[in-house]
Amino acid sequence: VLVRAFNNVVNDFLDQGLAIKWSERLNEVLTTRWLADKNYYRLQMRRHAPDNIDQRIQQDAQDFIASTIEFVRGMVNSVVTSLEFAVVLWGLAGILTVFGFDIPHGIVWFVYMFVILATFIAMWIGNPLIRYNYENEKLNGDYRYSLIRVRDHAESVAFYSGEQHEHDQLANRFKAIIRNRWRI
Repeated sequence: VLVRAFNNVVNDFLDQGLAIKWSERLNEVLTTRWLADKNYYRLQMRRHAPDNIDQRIQQDAQDFIASTIEFVRGMVNSVVTSLEFAVVLWGLAGILTVFGFDIPHGIVWFVYMFVILATFIAMWIGNPLIRYNYENEKLNGDYRYSLIRVRDHAESVAFYSGEQHEHDQLANRFKAIIRNRWRI
C-alpha cells in the first residue's frame, strides 16, 4: 500500500510538472504566432474567421494538454495491465476446442480478439462525439464572447436602450448551446 501511494504521488507530481512546462511552451508558441505579422488583426477581417481565438488559445490548449496526458497515462496503464493479465491467463489457460480445432492457450487469443473488436466498435460509436464536442466548444465560446461584449459596450447598450436586443441574442446563443448538447 505504501509503495502504491508513493507511486501515485510521484506520477501526479510528474504529470503536473509536465503539464506546467508544456502549457508554458504551448502558450508561448500560440501567442507568438497569433501576434506575429499582425495575424490578430488580419484574422478579424477574414470572411470565415476562426471563432474566439482568445478562448482557443487559453482553454483549448489547456484541455488538449490535460486530455493528452490522461490519454497517454491510460494507454500505458492499459498496456501494462494487459501484459500482466496475459501472463497470468497464459499460465492458467489450457487448450480451447472450437469447432473441433484445438487451440493451445485459446482463451488468451479469444480475449485479445474480443478486446480489439470492442475497441473498434467503441471508436465507431464515439467518432461523432468529436464533432459534437467541437460544436459545443464553439457555441460556448460564442456565448461567453456575447456576455463580454455586453460588458465592454455597456455604455452603448444603456444609451440606446439595447437591453432587450442583447437579452434576445444571449437567449438565442444559450438555446443553441442547449440544443447542441441535447441534440433537440
